[in-house]
Amino acid sequence: MSVRNIIPVILCLTVAGEAWCAPYGVYDTESQARGGAGVATSTRTTVFGNPALMITVRPTKEMTVIFPSASILTEDPDDLLDTLDQFQAAVAGGNDAQARSLLTALDGRWAIKQHHTAGAFVLGEVEGSAAIHIKNYSVVGARVNADPGDLTASPPYNSTLQVQGINVIEAGVSFSEKMRFRILRDLGELVVGLTPKAMIGKIYERNDPLTSATLDTSYGEGRSSGAVTMDLGIAQTFGNVWAWGVTVQNLIPSKIKGDVITAKMGPQARVGATYFFDKGSISGDIDLTNNSPIGFMKRSQVIAIGGDYQLLNWLTLRAGFGENINDSESGTATFGIGMRWDIFRLDMTAMAGSSTRGLSLQMTTEL
Repeated sequence: MSVRNIIPVILCLTVAGEAWCAPYGVYDTESQARGGAGVATSTRTTVFGNPALMITVRPTKEMTVIFPSASILTEDPDDLLDTLDQFQAAVAGGNDAQARSLLTALDGRWAIKQHHTAGAFVLGEVEGSAAIHIKNYSVVGARVNADPGDLTASPPYNSTLQVQGINVIEAGVSFSEKMRFRILRDLGELVVGLTPKAMIGKIYERNDPLTSATLDTSYGEGRSSGAVTMDLGIAQTFGNVWAWGVTVQNLIPSKIKGDVITAKMGPQARVGATYFFDKGSISGDIDLTNNSPIGFMKRSQVIAIGGDYQLLNWLTLRAGFGENINDSESGTATFGIGMRWDIFRLDMTAMAGSSTRGLSLQMTTEL
């Protein structure tokens, strides 16, 4: 039996019998700059993904404040957004022939936009650590549904942009501690992290007139509901050179219910490893789940690889690549920089692929 049949997937949206599932979420800018690899990077800024990483292999301050952390990502494989602008301009200009031609091209095209904002306060020492975090993330997908009559007749146009998405606010308290287990004594000392968390989500679906529609992450009308679950993380280092980690998000299955859509929040796992050298590291992660699509996306199982290098005392360079192994055209290259001034650090990341564009920014203060 394959791993994907053993481990359930996360964030499944069910509409009329169709199941949707979202990819594993990467919320910190450092991991995004490494192509999404962050399960075993041994840095407190990845507390959003693996709570065990609050205890690091490298010296750090006792208190770390991560705020703000924000990113935006757009996937538009069919060039929907630019073509939609051209269609709306043709309609506004009264060029019906061009508008019908563009509408024919638009029919069935889709695009995805997602954003996140987050913050965390981490307090701890080498043997144990705790943190409070809050994050808001939104995923919205849109697809053009052309009215057959619009392709031959004159205005008014009845075609629509079908919009479906989810917006979630999540708050959690994380704890991590170094442990030894008798049944795993040959593995030595492990760091175990646990994050009980509460979520409030709103799921929505609407059909906007194509002549005025836009793709944004505002969720408008919809039913809100909550859920309680937890994340689990494990990490281990070997001689300050190698590290491995695994994280399971949403360990307790739960649901967020909308008016017509239900989000099934089930366990999802990712595993990763990191090699550290004098001024940097190289990391790799892989999803242990093969996710069904969310909205109009394709099936997803991501493998990520990346690294960082401290070029100067105040400047760190990062780069990476993330690939959905179910879609050979989905690869995303990433590049980021980290700049430090005394107790402050600013991290920025740019993401680009054949159909993907994104930016991420994060401020960290160590006290």
